Amino acid sequence: IPPSTLDARVNGRRSMADYSKQRRLLTEQEDIVLAEHVKMSGERAFPLSCAQIRARAETLVKARNPLAEIGKQWTYRWLQSHPELHIYTSSPLDQARADGMNKNALELYWKALEKVFHHLRPVDDPVEAQFIFGMDETGIMLGVGGKQKVVGASGQKIQHMKRDGNRELVTVMVTICADGTKLKEWITLKGKNFQERWLERNTNNIRMTCTESGYANNKLGLPWMKDFHQQTIDKSHRRRSLLLDGHASHCTPEALDFAKSVNIDVVSYPPHTTHETQGLDKVGFGALKKILAKLRGEWERTHGKVTKETFVVLYEKAAALAVTEKTVKACFSSTGVWPFDPA
Repeated sequence: IPPSTLDARVNGRRSMADYSKQRRLLTEQEDIVLAEHVKMSGERAFPLSCAQIRARAETLVKARNPLAEIGKQWTYRWLQSHPELHIYTSSPLDQARADGMNKNALELYWKALEKVFHHLRPVDDPVEAQFIFGMDETGIMLGVGGKQKVVGASGQKIQHMKRDGNRELVTVMVTICADGTKLKEWITLKGKNFQERWLERNTNNIRMTCTESGYANNKLGLPWMKDFHQQTIDKSHRRRSLLLDGHASHCTPEALDFAKSVNIDVVSYPPHTTHETQGLDKVGFGALKKILAKLRGEWERTHGKVTKETFVVLYEKAAALAVTEKTVKACFSSTGVWPFDPA
């Protein structure tokens, strides 16, 4: 040890390590919590950006000191002290490259599921079907139905069927449970402002909202997650596992933070693998849309065009016939989620 260093300590001067430690914005425990959160988010296919990490650190610091601020370069300096973390550059995958990534993506997905189902749970809280949920969304045209087998006069090349032709999009978010039940759906209609009349025939309290495009967007992420919690609050004394795709509207930072705060473990389906991993895509939505198209055709023949008010009526009938307990359980078993079978 250099004599100058010993002399400095004798005279009460702090070491650079002690000085740096005092200047740290995060406490040791906060630092550990943040690093673990970043790792876990990546494992579940919800990797955080540097800006999102800084925002989470700022939340921790401001809980102790409301006036504290974190600089834009803080995350990069913080990462230097965490060699177990690394900055990656993400980019969209075309289908050919995605096909090559599927195997690796699936392996990571099954490892994440196994960790959530087993390793993160206390010994006295074993995973059960009633605590495993899956959510998926599908788009439906308000007045465009699928093809149906019909009868007409012989000698024609094609038999046309009159339809309303309204291509206005409706997005339906369906959440199912491995015990065979389902939650109240979210239906997103197209519109600038929500109209109360759209609720007139909504007798089963399906959640209804609207966006200008008819697609679910980022603003719905947190309200949807809070509603999921409320609909499953009788199970909130145990950890709930929620599987969904990594679309930005479902996995906003606010939604994921809320989920974590109420014991909801969120796992993302791997991209480009919906045909294998998303049970509703594999088993449920095909039958749902087929039955809905039939009901819509019958409605148009007897009542005229399908409106936003009447769509919910037809959807409820179709869902009752298509999304049954048997179908819901098949959504989980056919994809190996429950019973858990990654083979």
